[in-house]
Amino acid sequence: MNKRDNILASDSCWNKAHDLEEVFVILGRDPAARATVIAWANERIALGINKPEDEQIQSALRMFNN
Repeated sequence: MNKRDNILASDSCWNKAHDLEEVFVILGRDPAARATVIAWANERIALGINKPEDEQIQSALRMFNN
């Protein structure tokens, strides 16, 4: 999800963050972004928080499916 869509979507992780919660942003152009997001998605799946077909995981990985 891009910056503008994150700000506008009430259900985005950006808007779900608590007022004083730390937020970490990875820019899509960062050379380490692909490996970082894939590792995050794999860890969420391994922990049983998400399934591979969940929209949260699919959305995160979509930008790297070139």
